Amino acid sequence: MKRADIIEVINGHPSPEAYGLITSEEWANGLDRLIPQHMQNGVVLWVCMGILPGSFLRAVVENDLFGACRAADDVNQNAIFRYANFFHNYAPSECFGSPKKVAAWEKQGGLGAREE
Repeated sequence: MKRADIIEVINGHPSPEAYGLITSEEWANGLDRLIPQHMQNGVVLWVCMGILPGSFLRAVVENDLFGACRAADDVNQNAIFRYANFFHNYAPSECFGSPKKVAAWEKQGGLGAREE
């Protein structure tokens, strides 16, 4: 899917449903089941468009456990294992794992840039 198509699908609402249209229904179900609702939009924007949200999610995708724990709100403190599960099973491996991989994913603009 090209970046313009991803932007059209998201259309201001980066939801699990939009994630499913861009990736797969299985991945959308993983997002909806594992990621707290208030963080789902940020995850969709990150994976699909390479737009980094706040410090917590950046620490998660950079594989910085201590940074994630420091930046987590009450809900995310209890969900860190679920983030690892989600990214391992329901996101492209290129979008997480180290600061270098995160910088490359951000620079390329997420999933849409891979298709153009």
